[in-house]
Parts: sequence; structure tokens; C-alpha cells
Amino acid sequence: MTDNTELKRLAEAAPKVRDPLKTRAHGKVRDAILSGNLVRPSICEKCGDEPGAGVDGRSLIQGHHHKGYDRPLDVEWLCARCHRMETPFNPRRGDAVKVGKLTLDAVLDIRTKRMSQRQFAALYGVVQTAVQQVQTRRTWDHV
Repeated sequence: MTDNTELKRLAEAAPKVRDPLKTRAHGKVRDAILSGNLVRPSICEKCGDEPGAGVDGRSLIQGHHHKGYDRPLDVEWLCARCHRMETPFNPRRGDAVKVGKLTLDAVLDIRTKRMSQRQFAALYGVVQTAVQQVQTRRTWDHV
């Protein structure tokens, strides 16, 4: 049987550090919009689509730092679809998912201990499908 503490150490070895340049650039764009120095348009610069406004009345156009975060106010205004195509998809994974019920320890138990999927589901308060997806690495594949 595999030692869970060693697996946990390896899974947590990759640092979870936010990019301070990215955070600062987003803040500068937000501040410029709030002060009126930067205006968020209603039309995507790439496809010309007009996605409309959110429930708060703001345009759903997103600012894309196409020349890097070191030029914080040099943004290209894109709809969500075009922005996804320009930006690598970085979903939250593992413990970073705020609504997730499973922890790293639970996932390691599911992968290393010999119990039925129903037993694991009852133990961790999840549905059997969630256990199956962990075992087949459909979810938590980074561990």
C-alpha cells in the first residue's frame, strides 16, 4: 500500500502562487474604469459581438492584456468567447474549488484504500459518481 503522507507531500509540492504583476494589472484596469480614465466598450474588438450587460448593468466585455501585464492599461476588449480563445484555460483544481466536498486526503484514500464506491461515498458525503470520477482520474487528475 502507498504511503499517503508521501503522496500528499508530492501533490502539495507545486507552489500555488498568484502572479503579483497580473493582480496589479487587474487592479489598475478596475481603478481606471471606476475613475473614468478607461471606458469599457459594449462591443468585442475581435468579433464585433455585443454581449449585452450583466445584472448590475455593466457591459459583459472583458479586458485582455494582450501585450502583457507590464502594460496594465493596454487592454483589448473582448467578449467572453474570444477571451477564452486568447487566454489559456486554467480551471480551479482540487482544494481550490470552494464548493468541493473532497479534500486531498480523501482523494488519496479513495485511490489507495480498498473499499466500494458506495462505502467511500457514504464516508465522505458525496455521490457514488464522484468517487468513480476520482478513481478513474476524470477529476483530481493532477494528484
